[in-house]
Amino acid sequence: MNREGTGPEAVKFAIAVPCYSHESRTIQVLSITQKSIIKEFDSLSQMEDYENLMEWDFVLSKEGSGLNTEYTLRPVPRKTSQAVMDKTWDAALKAGFDITRLIAGGNPFKEAA
Repeated sequence: MNREGTGPEAVKFAIAVPCYSHESRTIQVLSITQKSIIKEFDSLSQMEDYENLMEWDFVLSKEGSGLNTEYTLRPVPRKTSQAVMDKTWDAALKAGFDITRLIAGGNPFKEAA
């Protein structure tokens, strides 16, 4: 719903990527529609130190609400080994994870019945 609650939100450009959650130690989906966050990821990816975003963890913070919402994105050193994340990713794939299901409005974690 839109902010006024009067109808559906207009279609927005979005990016959805699988990510490792340190809190739950699982694969989750990060879905981003906020232009400021997308621009920050793009800007970081252009910097030599962050050329491979897969080598970094990120802390995403939100302050405010509605039209006064501000997001910050900070790269931070890795907290979990690549081996642990690879094992978690392999387990998610084995359990049927498929992010392409989002395109048709499906659940990436399970096939439609």
